[in-house]
Amino acid sequence: MFSKQILPFALATLALQAQARPRCKSPPNGKAIYMISNEKDNAVLALPIGKDGLLAPGTATLTATGGTGMTGVDSKGQPAVPDALFSQSSVTIAGNV
Repeated sequence: MFSKQILPFALATLALQAQARPRCKSPPNGKAIYMISNEKDNAVLALPIGKDGLLAPGTATLTATGGTGMTGVDSKGQPAVPDALFSQSSVTIAGNV
């Protein structure tokens, strides 16, 4: 009889203790700006963004891609000169379509 009376009290106490414990927080994901170097030995450049929203100087990392930078062809199929719009995923149409 005594254990039947104390059981609800014990369960309520355990429930309160479980809720009172701090929850584990996962670390926040880091934020960065990514871009390509567009050089002969192409690489991805990552610049971390600090908690203040500014780019952290001197902390950039380069990851080689094994690529050869931006490459485009002109309307004759020849390698095109550097074009800023090409790397912006713009579409250029030459001739009649």
